[in-house]
Amino acid sequence: MLSVAEIRAYYRNVDLQVSSDWDFGRKHFRIETLNRRFVKLNRFENRINLRELRKYCVKYAPRHVYMSALNWLFPERVSKKHKANRAVPISGEYVVDVDYARYGLSIAFCMQSSWNQ
Repeated sequence: MLSVAEIRAYYRNVDLQVSSDWDFGRKHFRIETLNRRFVKLNRFENRINLRELRKYCVKYAPRHVYMSALNWLFPERVSKKHKANRAVPISGEYVVDVDYARYGLSIAFCMQSSWNQ
């Protein structure tokens, strides 16, 4: 298992790239910390960009980062499983999650397929 310092260094230095097709500000983000606690990032800021995502990853040193495949009208309202809490899904992408064992970090890849309501 990687140390907190190694995970923070990874997130400080990784070249975060997102498909230009994604509406990044409409995504819902959660992270899982090393002690298996889930933190909802949209609670801190309604719309998260790559710079802010990196900031939270460096701060919390998560073992996993989760991003919704759906675009939400109000991503900050997304609640627990099966409860949208008036978040209103507006579109989404088909995403395949691949766990990369070398670093023990979860990486998601987006296919070029999308759904629009």
